[in-house]
Amino acid sequence: MKAFQRLLVSAPVAALLPVALAPVSGLASEFNLNLDSVQEYSLAQGASIRDFSDVYPTDWAYQALAELVETYGCVGGYPDGTFRGDQPITRFEMASLLSKCMNAMSAKMDMMSENMGAMEDMETLETLVSSFEEELITLKGSVDGLDAKVSELEDSQFSTTTKASFEIVTDFVYFASDNNARAVSPGATRIYENSGIALSSEVEVGFETSFTGSDTLSFSLTGDLLSNGAGNYLVSGDFYDAAGDEGNADFSGFSYETTLDLGGMMTTLMFGTDVDDLDPVVGLDTYYGGGGYDDFGPSDFGDAGIGFNVELLSSDAGTLTASAAYAVDDGGASNEMGSMGIFGEETDRSGVLALSWDGALFGGNDALFTVAYQNIKENSENDLTKGYLHLVAGAYFTDAISLSGSFSFGTWDYEMGSDLDQEYTQWMVALNMDDAFFPGNSAGIAYGTPEFPSDPAPDNVMKVLEIYYTFKVNDHFEVPVYLDFISNVSDRRNADAWGVAVRPTLTF
Repeated sequence: MKAFQRLLVSAPVAALLPVALAPVSGLASEFNLNLDSVQEYSLAQGASIRDFSDVYPTDWAYQALAELVETYGCVGGYPDGTFRGDQPITRFEMASLLSKCMNAMSAKMDMMSENMGAMEDMETLETLVSSFEEELITLKGSVDGLDAKVSELEDSQFSTTTKASFEIVTDFVYFASDNNARAVSPGATRIYENSGIALSSEVEVGFETSFTGSDTLSFSLTGDLLSNGAGNYLVSGDFYDAAGDEGNADFSGFSYETTLDLGGMMTTLMFGTDVDDLDPVVGLDTYYGGGGYDDFGPSDFGDAGIGFNVELLSSDAGTLTASAAYAVDDGGASNEMGSMGIFGEETDRSGVLALSWDGALFGGNDALFTVAYQNIKENSENDLTKGYLHLVAGAYFTDAISLSGSFSFGTWDYEMGSDLDQEYTQWMVALNMDDAFFPGNSAGIAYGTPEFPSDPAPDNVMKVLEIYYTFKVNDHFEVPVYLDFISNVSDRRNADAWGVAVRPTLTF
């Protein structure tokens, strides 16, 4: 019989071990624990009790702790060099500690069983168990009480995987423009010399839950704390992605996403209002690796729909993904009797097919290239078909600096007459920097044009230069600052504007 086994059946220790091991035995039967993983995650080993900055010889358990650390090597501290002896431990930590100490003592006594020194270690173990007897009894009572509270919480909670998030965005915007506009594009508002400050704010509450671990159900509510979007009075088409709109609250998003392994090809399916998350064209209005205030992208993708992407190839060089999405405006509603539904003749809808490569370039840094075709059908009012070819690219040249660009070419075909048909173009380039000047902050500069028709002369096209810097206060609060210079606002010759926007954003 091994020395440690003999110890377990000895009378003094046999009376004490049930008390010491009762919480652990309950756990062992209830959970299939990986004790080594728990210990590696939570504790870093110390070779001497002097390694602990918060343990002193006057502590009541100093000698017992010293023996466990230095003689048996089964108790460790935290990576910052502390032991935190007054801090409660979880049942996982207690199980890991007892298991490691018992294994260490058993191995030590097996090696010493051939000499008389083994008896001394057995006596030491008895002393240690006796020293911790009261604490183990108290701990067992505390754990039992905690178990009851946890059970009550689990019985009353909605889901163990549901997470809530909150975001509050406020825009403080100052814009100024001149009165040199000579022409007004269809649908745009004439600009007069003006300047002013706009203030808007909105709050979004989001919820995410999972049923299988590989799927996500999410929905969100948005309320506008202050009405009127900041800056949109200067240009047509909601060029600025501003917070606040109507001063009300509504159900703003719902989607369900799941990932499947179809013959070795990872496939993501999604339906709901956030289906444009699967649309690579979304990258047109963002910096690669960052984010800006302006929206350089083409028309909105749609209000709700369905989409999927499939990993065609995956290797060390990168991943090739095919994507497709279909969405409709207003959930497929239509004013035309007999033409309603997501495939109705009078329903405004959009579809996209894309091929993307996501891999590593320039010393192993992330890179993304996408080519996509998008078709938009506006049936309800204009009987208009739009077709776009999108090219999107972005790459990190260093660990912190990325360069991105996009180009879109589109045609607008009206069923009422070919003389109304037009061609449209959009392009932009952007530079983004992570950890700009201070850790966590970011900065960027972008230059480009929103979607514009081919009819105006080159000097009559709206161009935008944006510079931004984001101050990250902590993990939950950041303050981006944007500076914009706009020429030929809404494609009106010599109609220029500039503005400053501050967007404090709180998330938790």
